Amino acid sequence: MNLFKAVVCGAIVSIPAAALAQPMNNPCSDIKWNAKFLEMYPRAAVACQTVEVKNGVRYAKFVGRVTKVNADSMELEVHNVAGTAVGTSLWHTTPDETLSIGGREAKAKDLKKGDELTFWVAEGSAEMAPKPGAKPIVTPQK
Repeated sequence: MNLFKAVVCGAIVSIPAAALAQPMNNPCSDIKWNAKFLEMYPRAAVACQTVEVKNGVRYAKFVGRVTKVNADSMELEVHNVAGTAVGTSLWHTTPDETLSIGGREAKAKDLKKGDELTFWVAEGSAEMAPKPGAKPIVTPQK
């Protein structure tokens, strides 16, 4: 009976160790980030959700929740893949700016606190867009 317990305990302990030994399959780890973008958002690699390729360009996907809405700007809490906030971003927008709000295209004037936004950043760029290949909507400013 003691030998059985030892084998079972050994198997339970070795499973997490084997899982940790496997390489992480994070598509965001291969993105070449723009220096200005990383200066403004040093935790971008942690916040990146996934990567999509459109017309030969790789785009990093980000998700966040609106925390404040003003007439010409909004504040966004950016989340990692676990849904944990990793930073904030202030965006200056126009009321008719098209955004991806809750998975659908809508105007910035329709934003409400708590809305989920999705945005994309082309590899090597500092500009954010509502979808891969779309016109940028936000350029980080210091």
